[in-house]
Amino acid sequence: MLTSDRPISNTVITGGVGYLIKLFSYNFLTGMVVFTFAALIAAYTIIFGPEMPFLKYFSFILPLDQNGTGSLYEGDLMRIFRFMTLIFFLVSTIGKQMLLFAKRFFLSTNENDTLDENEPPNQTIFSQIMRRFLINAFFITWAYLIVAVAFPFAKLSEGTTLPMLYIIFAIFYVFAMVSNALFVLIDSLSNYVLAKASIFV
Repeated sequence: MLTSDRPISNTVITGGVGYLIKLFSYNFLTGMVVFTFAALIAAYTIIFGPEMPFLKYFSFILPLDQNGTGSLYEGDLMRIFRFMTLIFFLVSTIGKQMLLFAKRFFLSTNENDTLDENEPPNQTIFSQIMRRFLINAFFITWAYLIVAVAFPFAKLSEGTTLPMLYIIFAIFYVFAMVSNALFVLIDSLSNYVLAKASIFV
């Protein structure tokens, strides 16, 4: 339901800006997922071998032939990255709106969530940001711990050393954590802008 105390055009513009910021933030979510997925794929190939039959389920975005093989070029990677970002954005946005609709449908107005009166609003926002960052960081860290444990069992190619692998994936881990921080901060900003838009009340 649209608010009546401000022009509808201002609400639409503010809401549009909020969703544009959110879409931008999901580029960092995709980066976080890609760097974490890379660690899990590395652990998988070490433990189970290079055969990955499950990739056939992603053939609609991967340039694979009938034998499940193919080559990835820069254009292909960017296309996959943009596609993943859009999917994450749409699933998250639509899912959140469905949850909000269900909440308003099943709960009475007297049961709406309110801020803790003893907790300052800024502290609440900060705690929400930290909670989201730490939850994501937990799963990222576990993914890299798995690959760190698997590395000693890896068959290293010529010129590759175990310390080199750890350094490379330590850099990947840093990139994943930075992407996590940027995603949470920018997405929180988008939520703030959308709240100002007051599209749903």
